[in-house]
Amino acid sequence: RPCRGAKSNKMTSQAQTLADAVFQGLEENPRNFPSLGKIQEAKTALRARLREALARLTPAERAAAGEAAARRLFDLPAFRGARRVALYLALPREMPTAPIIEQCARDGRQMATPAFDAAAGRYRLAEFDPARELRRGPLGVAEPASPVWIEDAPDFWIVPGLAFDLRGGRLGRGAGWYDRLLAGATAPRAGLAFDLQIVEEVPMTAGDMALDYIITEKQTVVCRQAGLPAPGATAEETAPPGARCGAQERRR
Repeated sequence: RPCRGAKSNKMTSQAQTLADAVFQGLEENPRNFPSLGKIQEAKTALRARLREALARLTPAERAAAGEAAARRLFDLPAFRGARRVALYLALPREMPTAPIIEQCARDGRQMATPAFDAAAGRYRLAEFDPARELRRGPLGVAEPASPVWIEDAPDFWIVPGLAFDLRGGRLGRGAGWYDRLLAGATAPRAGLAFDLQIVEEVPMTAGDMALDYIITEKQTVVCRQAGLPAPGATAEETAPPGARCGAQERRR
């Protein structure tokens, strides 16, 4: 896929500015959003529930799930042609990304990961090379020790989270950094998760960014609106009116 031009970068910047304004308004003036309190309570309860469930997984179970999810990702048609991949460096209880990183390196794909830009006061995407030194960022997540910020938009996003639903809803850890990063993204975005992290419904607000795919060790979920094509789908693959969200494909 050709590099994004200046116009695309400008649009992304404008979307980022708008997202930052929304988040700032939520944080500084919660009384202006009367339903926000109930949504935040639901999010807090769901986070606690998922953290308990994730804590019960053994290292062996995590490693096996990471390998299985990676295979599913590389089988995804929308991912096969991606040459610039934005991904996360997993925390101990997150779905591992090491198998994906290793395969992307073998394939010669360019990788990027979030890193904190102290000068800008926010997270940005930086080049990621597995051979280069890492440091712990403000949230305790590994990031490049000497970030080189990227200008070209990724072809595909691989996103972490605590909970996901079949419509593409995602619940993060509460800081909103990934929602800010995704606010101007146009490339397909996939949540990588253990199957136990898929719930019936994720409580969301206007500033929460939805995903195009959910990939677990057991299934690949294509999140689409009725009557609209799935991300990267051809005209022949367009869902008919009334088709439900969350088309699933399970490997038997």
